[in-house]
Amino acid sequence: MLKRLTKNKIKPVSYDNNDEIYRLFGDEGPHRKKERVIENPKPEMNPRPETKFTKILYKVSAAVFAAVLVILGFVSVVDKDKTVSESENRALAKRPKLTASAVFGGDFSVDFENYYSDNFPARDFFIKLNQPLNKLMTQFRFSDDGDVVVDVNKSDGDFAGEGVDLGNVTDAMSEMKDNTAAVTPDEDATVKGTIILSGDRAMEIYTYSESSAKRYASIINSLAKSVPTAKVYSIIAPTSVEFYGTKKYRSGEHSQHDAIKNVYSMLDPSVTAVDVYSPIMEKADEYIYFRTDHHWTARGAYYAYTAFCKAANTQAPPIASYSTHNIDGFLGSLYRQTQSSALKNNPDYVECFELLTQAENTVYTSSAMTDGVKTYVVAKKVSGDNKYLAFISGDQPLEKITTGVTNGKKILVIKESFGNAFVPFLCNNYQEVYVVDPRKIDMNLPEFVKNNGIGEVLAVNYCFGMSNKFYCDSLESLIK
Repeated sequence: MLKRLTKNKIKPVSYDNNDEIYRLFGDEGPHRKKERVIENPKPEMNPRPETKFTKILYKVSAAVFAAVLVILGFVSVVDKDKTVSESENRALAKRPKLTASAVFGGDFSVDFENYYSDNFPARDFFIKLNQPLNKLMTQFRFSDDGDVVVDVNKSDGDFAGEGVDLGNVTDAMSEMKDNTAAVTPDEDATVKGTIILSGDRAMEIYTYSESSAKRYASIINSLAKSVPTAKVYSIIAPTSVEFYGTKKYRSGEHSQHDAIKNVYSMLDPSVTAVDVYSPIMEKADEYIYFRTDHHWTARGAYYAYTAFCKAANTQAPPIASYSTHNIDGFLGSLYRQTQSSALKNNPDYVECFELLTQAENTVYTSSAMTDGVKTYVVAKKVSGDNKYLAFISGDQPLEKITTGVTNGKKILVIKESFGNAFVPFLCNNYQEVYVVDPRKIDMNLPEFVKNNGIGEVLAVNYCFGMSNKFYCDSLESLIK
């Protein structure tokens, strides 16, 4: 057949040429490809023509948007900037200075963005509006034993500390209030992220980290070596979940008792480890921890103080010898993170133990101690929501408390916020009490101890703090 085709001057075809195959063999050719048939093809879509109504709608939307921008800009110019956010318990960014170096160096734009973010008109309103919206967007999961676990945004990630504006300190007595009993552990507790809600009490879930424990112990050991002429003590405070949480969150990797024991076992013999766990556990039926906040109360700090006095071979006045006053209406950090109505409807109060001796407190920003500002040791009243600031003005860089004691003894307390409620009790035993918050100051700590003739150094921290990288980095930088 090919010969006949060639003779008739028809060239052989390639099987890749389907058109030639169809011509020679018809529709039933051996290499015919099936064609996709599109039934009822979709007509080409044309954009909807603009109507008079849509044109008006576009213009109104643009006008409203422009008006909002103009109003916000005007309010931003005439509105007085706030210095502190009470709902967040932190200082707000200040308006940056407009300088050529800041503009061309790029710092001005960054600083102004932070400033405007903190001073946006109606910022507090939008923060409150955002809280229920966050609740609607919350993601739920379930643990193996059926506990509800909720992922929530936490506001304490920077662990920066909280201190009062020393220009706004007030001093007035408030009404007394009876102590409340400890909450019985609720085995059906609800867990929010790292926070357990049990009745009207909130608690953070603690998880032990071996690497963090080793590092913290190493820092305390380095501290002791850096101040060879001073006696060094270490206090690690447990938190409320250890006494009021369910068994699941008080055992295994969540056991703070075991965590504290492990860290203490790593300390150098030159460091005196103070067992505050035992006396606190014995008083767990008293008001020793806040329900809406992660701190212990001053009562809880007092029982830790008695353990310290025993280790330091000094006397702790009986608790009955103190006069007390209360500051009511405290909703703390755990309420801010959960926005729980059960907590809001059952606020805490701050029990304050009044000093048994005269004491004067001065806050400094550097170890040179040349810019002192007088403040209180224990306040009678605190403006704002964070009533825990009643103790030593909250977290300040450096404080020096001069007492009526005349024994010549001096102690330096290195602490995060758990130490604030503890420090006032030391006024009974020392002529001078120095307080350093590593997160707030840059200093040569060994040199400071030597220059000021300090004979004792006490590191007070709570279990979560010793696992916090920012705090540990800050503390380590003071002794290097």
